[in-house]
Amino acid sequence: EEYVEQSDNTNEKTEADDIYIVTEDTSKRDETTKHFLLSDGSYKAVVYSAPIHHKKAGETEWSEINNTLTEVSDSSDNVYLEPKESPVDVKFFKYGNSDNLVKYNINGYEISWSYENGDFGLFKKHSTSSREKSKANSINKNKDIPLDSVEKTESRLKYDHFYKNVDIEYTVTSEGIKEDIILKNDNVQNEFVIKYNIGSLTAIQTNSRLITLYDGENATIFVLFSIFNFSSIGFSTLIMKLSLFFSITSLFTLLSGSIS
Repeated sequence: EEYVEQSDNTNEKTEADDIYIVTEDTSKRDETTKHFLLSDGSYKAVVYSAPIHHKKAGETEWSEINNTLTEVSDSSDNVYLEPKESPVDVKFFKYGNSDNLVKYNINGYEISWSYENGDFGLFKKHSTSSREKSKANSINKNKDIPLDSVEKTESRLKYDHFYKNVDIEYTVTSEGIKEDIILKNDNVQNEFVIKYNIGSLTAIQTNSRLITLYDGENATIFVLFSIFNFSSIGFSTLIMKLSLFFSITSLFTLLSGSIS
């Protein structure tokens, strides 16, 4: 059995160009690996750079991750988008407000947050299918797309003009979510107040770019960290600082300010 790592290089082929993938052996799946039966009777195992499978609650078999965002509603008539089939349990509210914009369930805890004084109009959804291919790119016979590629592992949505000349964008991956504050020029608001509802968790600020949420046994449940903030027009990269300036039971407010 041949083992290869996932790569974005789509030009490399197996030594014998006439060898192609017949099917995937789904019984051999794990979180990051697929096994394919080739036309010569051999197998190829492909290890991907991030999780591509997950186990649904109560099931033992691995299922494909599909982070395509789909619109759903709950018993309270809230309308939101959530990944179709994913280990990441997140909801983006279609009609957001100062209390609810994003709701995230992780390790049995629910965390929600929203921004102060934002424009809570409808978001602009744009899903991005992330297609990963292996180095040994065995083509499925009579098909243009290799069977060893994976799609729909990443999706995005954007709240356009959430503030004047500022967009808020979320990316859902197979490992979590990423939040981007997009500044459209160098003379815009660069300080934002975000309110988090964290239930029974406790928020502790470790440094200017890291806040950790702990449970009652002091175990880390969720980490909020800032890396960089890029503008959409290419001016100097900004480093985002986090300031925890108000915290009570189940609620804390975050001042997120950027400095050059």
